[in-house]
Amino acid sequence: MIDEYDTPIIHYLGIDLVKAQQNRELLKGFYGILKELDALIELVFLTGVSKFSKVGIFLWQSALYT
Repeated sequence: MIDEYDTPIIHYLGIDLVKAQQNRELLKGFYGILKELDALIELVFLTGVSKFSKVGIFLWQSALYT
């Protein structure tokens, strides 16, 4: 379970856009690794505080299923 996966981005929006973008890139890498290991992972549960499923982190991962 990954709770509030988008908090590292949301926290910096309106404060430090560069840091928000850096965090977005970091998270893209992390979730990309999870996707590569999907054959070994039985269940992943993500929660977030905003709708980033269609933009940002997951847009490049069209194979991710919601």
